[in-house]
Amino acid sequence: MENFTWKVLAVNCSNSTIFALANFSSSLSGTTIVWTTAYIINFVIKLSALLINATLLILFLKCKSTRTPFNVYLFNLSFANTAHVFFYYSLTLINDFVHFRGPPPHALCIAFRSSNQLFSVGITNSHFLSSLSTVSGQLSVLFRTVITTKDPRSDDRFYYA
Repeated sequence: MENFTWKVLAVNCSNSTIFALANFSSSLSGTTIVWTTAYIINFVIKLSALLINATLLILFLKCKSTRTPFNVYLFNLSFANTAHVFFYYSLTLINDFVHFRGPPPHALCIAFRSSNQLFSVGITNSHFLSSLSTVSGQLSVLFRTVITTKDPRSDDRFYYA
């Protein structure tokens, strides 16, 4: 049977109470899992990010009309975000809420560190590629406008006036 108890915690910043956090703890098999409001909000955000990104990935894979060059960058970014939320956040929850009777298993530590570095790099590179695509698109329009506009000094009638 689970015991749910509600507690109110106050967060103090420079001797003034900013807001109160509500948490509840669940006693399961001798361990206490404490869910603060920050964990609950973070969980809701990560779950909605997982669902939205997974929906985008399914739409990209099913509809061929959505496979434009820029949408490939969005697909890459959605895939990196989905992988981050699915793997790294689940390892974060395991690390935060599973209390081991000793140090955590070595494989979990390696997976946690590797996924942190791997997904951070993947998301950063996805943002870089989409930014690079946007910048190259804008610069091509800018340079095409500059090159096709005639310079008044190169017109012959100004030299003979």
